[in-house]
Amino acid sequence: MTEKKGDVWSLDFPKEKKADILEQIIKFTHEPRVFRHVVSLNPEILVQAASDDDYRTVLKRADVRLVDGVGLKLASWLLDMGIGDRYTGVDLMSDLLIWAKHSGVKVMLIGGKSQVAERLANRQKSRESSATFFGTSGISDISNPDPIEEEQIFSIVADMVPHIVFIAYGSPAQEKWIWLHRAQFSKSVCIGVGGAFDFLSGEVSRAPKWARSAGLEWLYRLLRQPWRWQRQTRLIIFAAMVLKRLIRRLV
Repeated sequence: MTEKKGDVWSLDFPKEKKADILEQIIKFTHEPRVFRHVVSLNPEILVQAASDDDYRTVLKRADVRLVDGVGLKLASWLLDMGIGDRYTGVDLMSDLLIWAKHSGVKVMLIGGKSQVAERLANRQKSRESSATFFGTSGISDISNPDPIEEEQIFSIVADMVPHIVFIAYGSPAQEKWIWLHRAQFSKSVCIGVGGAFDFLSGEVSRAPKWARSAGLEWLYRLLRQPWRWQRQTRLIIFAAMVLKRLIRRLV
C-alpha cells in the first residue's frame, strides 16, 4: 500500500520494554560496528514529522525508536497500537552513561548550550571509570552549520571513533544532521537527546520523580519555562490527529 503524504501512523512504533531497548543499544557497540541511529517519538515530534517528509523519512530509517512522551502512550491506548515502554531520551542517556563508565567504551557529546557538553563529559570522568568521554558544543547555529565547525567535529570523530555519540541540538535539527552525516559516524551509535545535557549536567532541574511517573514532566517544564507554551500548542494538533485516526477506525 502506498503511504499517504504526512502519514506518521505508518511508522514502526516500538513494542519493546526498556530493558530490551537498552540491551539492544549496548549490543550495537560491539563488533561489527556500523552506523546506528536512535530517535525519540512524542506528540510534538509526530506533529512536526506529519508536515516534514524528510524528517519522517529519517524517523522511519532509524534503527531504534523510543516512546518519549505520555501523550503517545495515551494515543496508543485509544488507537489500540500496543506500543512498548516509555523511555525518555534523558533516561536512556543516563542509563548508558552509567553502563559506559565500566565498559571501556568511547563516548562523545555534541551540542547543547555553550560548554555544557564539556562540563558533562568531565563530570563522567573518574579513577574508577574505564571509559573515555569527550564533549564539545560543536555548532553555533545548527540551522545553518558552519563547514569549519563541522570539519572540526568530524576530525575528532575520525580520531576518537566513539562507540556512542549523544547529540543535543533539538528536534528535528539533530536527527536530520545525524542522518545527513551518517558516513562520518560510520562506526557509532548516534542518539539525539534534545535537552538531556541540561538535565544531566544540573543546569536545569528535572521534574520530581512522582511527576515524571505520572507523565507530568511536560507541565513541570512549562511552569519553569513559560516560553515553551508555543511548543505545547502542538499537543492540540496531535490530539486532533489522534481523533481523526480514531474516527477512521470506528467508521
